[in-house]
Amino acid sequence: MAYLGQIDAVRQKVTATGNDVADGAAKIADRVQTHGAALSQDIGGRVADISGQVSDTVKGVSADAADLTATMGYAWDALEERFRELVRRRPVRAVVVSVAVGVVLGFVSRS
Repeated sequence: MAYLGQIDAVRQKVTATGNDVADGAAKIADRVQTHGAALSQDIGGRVADISGQVSDTVKGVSADAADLTATMGYAWDALEERFRELVRRRPVRAVVVSVAVGVVLGFVSRS
């Protein structure tokens, strides 16, 4: 019979411990729910900030690329126009230079 008393005492301790664990879990769930909303809002805000920064960077890069493309186009057109003007003013010299460049490239390509 002494064993029955010990068994009852153990059951009561196990029940009390189970109740404590359940209360602790409920408190943790409440904290997660309370702080989870704040954490979710914080994460959402940070994601929005990062998204805005990435968007601004991409827009800046595409604008820079468009400017660079336009500048290169203008530079190429100016260079082409300069060569045309040189050929118009001195056509014999342009032919001689072209022949010389061809000869040099021919020797280089054979090596």
